[in-house]
Amino acid sequence: DDDDDATNAHQDDDSHGVELQSFDDANALPLRTPSMPFTRVPLSRHHVVVQCAAGGKHSLALTIAGVVLAAGDNSRGQLGFADRVDRPVFAAPPLPRGAGKIVQIAAGAAHSVLLSESGHVFVSGENRNSQLGLGRSAGLSRASFVEVGPLPELAGQVAAGEEHTLIVSKNGRVLYGAGLNCAGQLGDGSTCDRPIFIRLLCELLSVRSATHGPAASVEMSLSLPSTSSLSSTTTTSSSSGRRMTAGADGPEVIASVSAGGSHSLVV
Repeated sequence: DDDDDATNAHQDDDSHGVELQSFDDANALPLRTPSMPFTRVPLSRHHVVVQCAAGGKHSLALTIAGVVLAAGDNSRGQLGFADRVDRPVFAAPPLPRGAGKIVQIAAGAAHSVLLSESGHVFVSGENRNSQLGLGRSAGLSRASFVEVGPLPELAGQVAAGEEHTLIVSKNGRVLYGAGLNCAGQLGDGSTCDRPIFIRLLCELLSVRSATHGPAASVEMSLSLPSTSSLSSTTTTSSSSGRRMTAGADGPEVIASVSAGGSHSLVV
């Protein structure tokens, strides 16, 4: 009854919430009991959520004011609180000084990626397969958000796969990738992991939007032009990677970029 009263109090208070669904493994969502139906998560009236991202066992939310909220498993520092303590309720992790307003969030299996309005990228969490793109000397994980760089240009979009990360340049002409590449998911023509961000697609392509999130481990790299033409390359963990390339006619615009468990898609 106390819980019901508390919930009603939040609703009467006109507080804002976000509809989320999870079996709540390892407190991936700030719910007191496991829940299969979508459940409203009470948030402060000051936090109007406009984006959300689901990682392996953690959740991110982004408010209209550009504030990042994080909850769930923090064993790899993926929440960015400078510790490895799980968070059962959403809270705002500290960001580097001068980070500014965050405009996009992405969550991998155990890492998080943030994009600022000024085009800078910040990462936190597991780095066992260099998915943070900070180089091999960065260690196996980072418990607080740190800026990626230096990149040759500012970023316009980000996407987080299970253990790899994609960045699209602000002018939409270059796609960068880092992290696990054993299945050729970076599409760079190899199956070698990339500890820092390298160019994957550039010059001929114009990227407009990106999505993110760990997904089924389909071992495939695919490029989809904006027209009806289609080109794709498929690899397995035992074969050499194929380079992610444009279709025969060469697309003028890429509509979206998405990172899955062991594959990447470009439309």
